[in-house]
Amino acid sequence: MPRFRGGLRTSVAALLSVSVVALAFVGVEATAEAASVATSTAARPVLRFGMTSPYVKVLQTEVHVTPVSGYFGPLTKAAVVRLQRASRLPITGVVDARTWAAADRSATVTSSARVVVKPSSFITRGRIVVRVAAGYAGVRYVAGGTTPRSGFDCSGYTRYVYSRLGISLPHQSRQQYARTRHITRARAVPGDLVFYYDGGRIHHVAIYAGNNAVWHSPHPGDHVRRGRIWTTKILFGRV
Repeated sequence: MPRFRGGLRTSVAALLSVSVVALAFVGVEATAEAASVATSTAARPVLRFGMTSPYVKVLQTEVHVTPVSGYFGPLTKAAVVRLQRASRLPITGVVDARTWAAADRSATVTSSARVVVKPSSFITRGRIVVRVAAGYAGVRYVAGGTTPRSGFDCSGYTRYVYSRLGISLPHQSRQQYARTRHITRARAVPGDLVFYYDGGRIHHVAIYAGNNAVWHSPHPGDHVRRGRIWTTKILFGRV
């Protein structure tokens, strides 16, 4: 985690654009890969109708099936058939290595598409941020990690969540603090960023969930989860 020397800065950075990305939010906000899911398509199991598995959640996220339940039911099978037809694969409804690869390509294309929408307020946007953040519960902590597939560190997680809304943040908690409008705890709403500091440096960042709770990627050996704010040494910033 980057060091923050010379005391905490109080300068207000420019507020980023409020335009956000509509990524078929239902799919984006859904649960992302579980921590144990391998990144290689070859390492993933064949999936069939009736199965329940964390890998089914990954599939459902990529083909935009909701709810992301982990159960391979009729909606998931229909989405797989559509994907296989569009990808000119044998239409089996079974997810093999080629279908996994097609799902990965489809998710990549979808994530790059941008449709501008305008939330009515920062409160509305914050609620969207929290829903998207919750969608990546279970993704493992990895130092330097910036995606659900590679894993997340704390600032990689917050950066990725905001990127789903078309908002760019740097990959350092100190730099993220510098890019936010600094607010008091009393003014904080869900979706704002929470910065933890100690000894004059910021060492952790999380997404405020309200009611003294945050979504964050805590530390090595852990995973993205909702947790309580455990210290008074915190600062709040609004993107």
